[in-house]
Amino acid sequence: MKLALNMILKNEERSIIRCLESVKSLVNEMVLVDTGSTDDTLNLLNQFRESNSNIDIKILHFDWVDDFSKARNFAIEQTAAGIILMLDADEFFDSADILKVTAAIKKGIKLKRKFLVEFPFINLVGEQQFKNDLASMKIVKVFPNSPAVRFTRHVHESLQNIQSLSIIKAAAPIYHDGYDPQLVDQLAKKKMYLQLLNQAIQDNPEDDVSMFYFARTIGSFDKDKAKNLMLRLLGMTKSNSVKAACNEYLSRF
Repeated sequence: MKLALNMILKNEERSIIRCLESVKSLVNEMVLVDTGSTDDTLNLLNQFRESNSNIDIKILHFDWVDDFSKARNFAIEQTAAGIILMLDADEFFDSADILKVTAAIKKGIKLKRKFLVEFPFINLVGEQQFKNDLASMKIVKVFPNSPAVRFTRHVHESLQNIQSLSIIKAAAPIYHDGYDPQLVDQLAKKKMYLQLLNQAIQDNPEDDVSMFYFARTIGSFDKDKAKNLMLRLLGMTKSNSVKAACNEYLSRF
């Protein structure tokens, strides 16, 4: 069964080639969806496609509509392969771990049923690594190309209709440097997230996951407001995972 890389991109000249190089030995297909780059991203993508003609590389455009899920779902809909690896440009694998990634995917294929692959997620900030408690923090990045499996929410998006799928736990971590303030403007990023989260809540006032992320992001600007929002959400939500996340955040005060 073939594996495709899916990515959505905008102004990713800093890191896009690093990501593509880290996975090119894994995939048969790449669906690279640009949402309006004004830097050298598209030129770099075209050069990469020219030098990697053995991979079916599609470079597509999607008009940005303030919704990460819609962009990701567009990428899925353009994909032919039966299995998808979804990465962001500021994420990558260490070359020493590629065999571990391959092993996890092959293990899933041998099940002869639809599966997910979870990866440890390591944030890189300068020379430091923040491992997010690798014993418990895992992120699904490989999933079946199925009409039922799609992303939901404007931002901090997640896959839906995956509860019944088998989960393979990969030993290879994904590295991410998008939280490094020396590389990425964190203030601008958080302001954009607040805008998208506010829109998500307006569209669905019962979206307690977006409410949690909105409150947490507000905390970067006003900790007292964030605390009050968390307390309010804690009294409203019926989700045990949201309650746990609220309590963990409030424990810092």
